[in-house]
Amino acid sequence: MRKLAFCTLLVAIPVGLEGADCKTQIEAVGLPHTLKMRSKPQRARWEPVERALTDLREGLEGSSCTVLFKEAFLAKQSDYFFPLLNNLLRTVPETSLEGAGVYAQDGSRLGDFSNRVMFEKNGNLLYYFQFRDSSGELQSSGNRLLIDIQSRKPFFQLKWSEIAERQLLAPVPGDGSEK
Repeated sequence: MRKLAFCTLLVAIPVGLEGADCKTQIEAVGLPHTLKMRSKPQRARWEPVERALTDLREGLEGSSCTVLFKEAFLAKQSDYFFPLLNNLLRTVPETSLEGAGVYAQDGSRLGDFSNRVMFEKNGNLLYYFQFRDSSGELQSSGNRLLIDIQSRKPFFQLKWSEIAERQLLAPVPGDGSEK
């Protein structure tokens, strides 16, 4: 009987948030998340970012909320790097990252974000991205995972100061949830 009551509570939480404002909905999924840093250059730990992105996307699915990076993540300084992950590409609106600087693991600038590309692998929808290098040539991140398995570091990162004011999550056009 206790188990049934607990399950009923979980079902009631999303229904109760339907009319709630976006800030309340964001807080209900455990955000904003304070970014914790590692190594030099200072970059956010990708594992908690990965979990927070999933929680945000799944928790606000069907919502009319538009969420900025700075509303979902808190950074103590603006010169941090933010991991450019497959899950981020899945979550962020199509044009949100256009023109943002793309940086390597060591903090060197590789170019400007151009677009994301979707592909299917083993029945899973995955993403990679393209960026324009300093010569204006279109480069690809490649259709591999965006995490270096050996070093456990993202291959690519973004500057927090360039993305903090950009959209992280937006209603999907045509799903009836836009205001």
